[in-house]
Amino acid sequence: MYKYFRSDLFIRFGLRAIYKPSCSKIFKFASTSSTGKSLESLTSRQQERKVREQRRKGLSWDISDKYYDKEFQNRKKLQERKTTRTSSKFQNTLKTGKRYGKKHQSTERIGTEDKLSARYKENSNEKIKYRRLKTDDAFKIAEIVQTNLSRDDEEGALFYATKGLKNSTVAWNYLMIYKFEKGSVSGALKYFSEMRRRGSVPNSHTYTVIFNGLAQNSSIESISQKCLNLLQILLEQNAVKPTVLHLNSALKVCSNIPSVSTMYEVIYAVEEKIKIDEISYCTMLTTLSRSSEKESEDYAQDAMTIWADIISRIAAKEIRMTERIALAFGRVMVKSKEPTNIYILLRIFSDVYGLPMFCLREDIPGRSDTTSARDEMLSNHLLRSDKKLKASEREMSLIAQACELLRQKEAYYDYVDHFRDKLHVEWKEKYKVRNKE
Repeated sequence: MYKYFRSDLFIRFGLRAIYKPSCSKIFKFASTSSTGKSLESLTSRQQERKVREQRRKGLSWDISDKYYDKEFQNRKKLQERKTTRTSSKFQNTLKTGKRYGKKHQSTERIGTEDKLSARYKENSNEKIKYRRLKTDDAFKIAEIVQTNLSRDDEEGALFYATKGLKNSTVAWNYLMIYKFEKGSVSGALKYFSEMRRRGSVPNSHTYTVIFNGLAQNSSIESISQKCLNLLQILLEQNAVKPTVLHLNSALKVCSNIPSVSTMYEVIYAVEEKIKIDEISYCTMLTTLSRSSEKESEDYAQDAMTIWADIISRIAAKEIRMTERIALAFGRVMVKSKEPTNIYILLRIFSDVYGLPMFCLREDIPGRSDTTSARDEMLSNHLLRSDKKLKASEREMSLIAQACELLRQKEAYYDYVDHFRDKLHVEWKEKYKVRNKE
């Protein structure tokens, strides 16, 4: 028990007790000290000696005339260490990726980290943004990459893709999709080369992503050559088996350009390895229909050859007839503007959709001597099946254009009545068909 006299404390606090939890002692302020003299009455040297004696015994004296025990000071220092992290600890957290427990996390600590991170951003030599991942799951890495790309953080996505596993192909696929969406074909192809250089093996979806990206950016120069180069890489490697999905994606590139020569190069390259399906035939006919008008007449002959191949495959029950194939073929024939080709179109539509033939062969203007030969060839191009497709407004639109080119006004109105009465398809007159001269 120690007693100290302070007149001002006695007046202010009276006989108030202070509890010291470390040693369970009660210190009381008395009217007199052990020396019987006031501390203020002592000399400066005596006061310094008294303060040193108090500090040795576990007490401290400050300017505000308050007593603090040593354990209270230690607790306060420990609390300050918890809420305020030093720069060295924060730097270690960024490098190793270790996190402290939830009991140490507070708003004060977060504010300190933000200040420290701003300090590191200013210093380019110690710039640390991303943590290294400690996971062996390639799909987990791909998910983190996708999250970074959704925030337009391409640098962070590339960091995790390169610092991840060797087989993180899915992460590279996300990077290439991101570059294609931004319109950077060269950047996406650089990622493809970097992925192969780092040992990641492209999967089947990788080639599909690149073909679709090239089709999406078909307006760029030399896109057809890049498509052929990628197809050559696909056919030469052994890790991925070429499928019809790759073929259809490559043909989509040719259709969007459009480039008929590139289309034939693609078909000849995969002729022995991949079987063509309905979508492939439809894309080929669409490419022909998007060609220039100067070459449309020649492409009509190519369309007839493709149509004959389609009929033979349907007879062998390898594929089936679809509306998209018939419409794509009709667009090619109408674009040629040759009366004989248009008459063949009406005959094929009559066979595929079960429509009556209102336009006769004798009514075709400018009929040449090759019409009979065309009729004989047409017999091999008919479906001759009981299953008919259902016609809609799109088919009626092509028929209206055909009647306009043939100048068959009566046949046009007969088709309109048939679509309205039998097929319940309302057709608004968009074409002024003239009478035949």
